[in-house]
Amino acid sequence: MIVQLFEKLDKNRLAVRVCTFISAGVVLLYTLLFADNDHPHTWLEAHIPAFWTLFTIAACGILVIGAKIYGSLGIKREEDYYDK
Repeated sequence: MIVQLFEKLDKNRLAVRVCTFISAGVVLLYTLLFADNDHPHTWLEAHIPAFWTLFTIAACGILVIGAKIYGSLGIKREEDYYDK
C-alpha cells in the first residue's frame, strides 16, 4: 500500500511540487497576517517579517538537498545489492 503511494507520488512530481509550494505559501501568509510579533526575542524577529517561518522552510530545503547529496555519495544501493 505504501509502495503504491510512493509510486503515484513519483509519477506526479509536478503536482507534488506545486502542492508543496502552495502549502508553504499558505503557512507564510498565515504567519504574516495572524502571528503575534509584538514582543520579538531577537533582532531578526524584529526586522524580518515571518523570520521563523522562512528559517524553517529554508532549513527543510537544506536538509532535503543534503540528504540527496549524501545519498548520491554512495549510501544508496541498487535494489538487488544484498541479493548478490
